[in-house]
Amino acid sequence: MNIKISTLLTSAVALMIAFSSCNKIKEATQRDISISPAGVTFTVPIITSLDAGTTIGTVPVTIDLDALIKAQASKFGISNVRNVRITGVKIKLNDSDDTNNFANLENLTAKIKASGQSDVTVASVPSNPDTKSSELTIPITGGNAELKSFVTASSFSYVLTGKARRVTTKPLSATATFTYTLTVGL
Repeated sequence: MNIKISTLLTSAVALMIAFSSCNKIKEATQRDISISPAGVTFTVPIITSLDAGTTIGTVPVTIDLDALIKAQASKFGISNVRNVRITGVKIKLNDSDDTNNFANLENLTAKIKASGQSDVTVASVPSNPDTKSSELTIPITGGNAELKSFVTASSFSYVLTGKARRVTTKPLSATATFTYTLTVGL
C-alpha cells in the first residue's frame, strides 16, 4: 500500500513539474508586443454635409509588420503573429485653425477595412465636445476585436466617418496614428 501511495505521489509530482515546464516554455516562446507604426498623413476633404456617417477620410495603410516585430522581438516575425488588437487611435490636424478643427465634428468613428472582409469598428467618439482642438484621441470600442487578418493583408485602410456640427471651409492635412498590441509565439 505504501508503494502504491509513493508511486502515485511521485507520478503526481512528475506531472506537476512537466506542466510547469511546459508553461515556462510557452511563456518564453510567446509574448505581447506593442507597436505604433509611423503616423499616416491624409487629407480631410471640405465637409459640406451635416449628415451622420459622412466620410471624413479613407487612409490607405502599408505597414512593414515584420520589421516592426523584429525590432522588438528578434526571434519573431509576421509568421509568428497569433492575434492583433488595436489599443490606441490618435488623429492630429496639421493645419487646423479657429474655424476648421475637431470642434466641427459632433462624433467620429474609426473603422479598419480590407478587401474581402467586413469592416470592423475599432474606436469611436460618440459625443465630441464643441471645443477647438487640433488633436483627438478616439476611445477604443473594439479592443478585443481580432484584427490579424486585416493588418497581415497586403493592404488595408482606416476609414473615419462622423457627423459634422458645422461645415469646414478648407481641406485639412491630418495624421492618423494607430497603436497595436500583437501576441507573437513560436
